[in-house]
Amino acid sequence: MDDKKRLPDAELAVMQAIWAVGGEVSRGDLDGALASHGWSANTVNTYLTRLCEKGFLSSRREGRNNLYTPLVSKDRYLEFESRSVLKWLYGGSLGSFVERRAAARTERDRRAAAVFGRYEPVNGDKKEDAPWKHFC
Repeated sequence: MDDKKRLPDAELAVMQAIWAVGGEVSRGDLDGALASHGWSANTVNTYLTRLCEKGFLSSRREGRNNLYTPLVSKDRYLEFESRSVLKWLYGGSLGSFVERRAAARTERDRRAAAVFGRYEPVNGDKKEDAPWKHFC
């Protein structure tokens, strides 16, 4: 998975449909799952070809149809995506991610308490500096 790159949204939608159907699938098997996108059969075929070229799918011919098998599991791709986001946004530091989430949660809790009238001063704030004063 290390040699692969993040999938564009359209190709990811095709992979999600394949993972949902499970096992070997034909393009026809995907029609229902991808109907909401409004893509033509040629467009879906193009995405399937690209996914094969990128190593996410294998294909084999059976009669007049190609059957596609995922070479990358959904869990493995999600792990890859998570690591990519962590690396891109937080320099690969899980500690930075956790610290940022905790800070956001503290601020969110503080604002919620202010909205519902249960403001408790934190970090040297004074009750008269309550956040709701900024919204008036």
